[in-house]
Amino acid sequence: VGLRRNIDEDSMLYGTVSQGIKTAAFNSLYSQDPAISLAAGTLVADAEFVTSYEIGYKSRLMDDRIEINLAAFYMDYEDMQVSTTDMTAAVPLLQLSNAAASTSQGFEVERHARSAAGCTQSGAGNHHDPAKSCTVPTTRCGDCRDERGSTRPWCRRRHD
Repeated sequence: VGLRRNIDEDSMLYGTVSQGIKTAAFNSLYSQDPAISLAAGTLVADAEFVTSYEIGYKSRLMDDRIEINLAAFYMDYEDMQVSTTDMTAAVPLLQLSNAAASTSQGFEVERHARSAAGCTQSGAGNHHDPAKSCTVPTTRCGDCRDERGSTRPWCRRRHD
């Protein structure tokens, strides 16, 4: 669903709400016996659902010589699919599993300016605050640390 409101002929406000799904996925059948994975409930990662909200402003100023675009977004995930390492197996297994929930938010700024000589100068910036309040099962949280040993921002362990 989207709404758009023209403030005047050179500027517009908009907002959207959308939903999406990433279908369920099989883990690699080569990493472990499929019967064992099926019994452990790790053969399939459940579908991931997201609801996304975005608001923004678009404008063209000074006889279309300057364009300014602003946008802010918020995404709410359920059963987010994450790649994890199962450290409980004899050999660590990389597999896809589901986090309980996650959110992501940010904003973007974009500008284009055209000089009288016809040259265009563009610039853009953004801030993205990824995956807050994401939990993954403790037995499959081997990839909570990145290659430098720092805790990944989305990985807060859940104690079942």
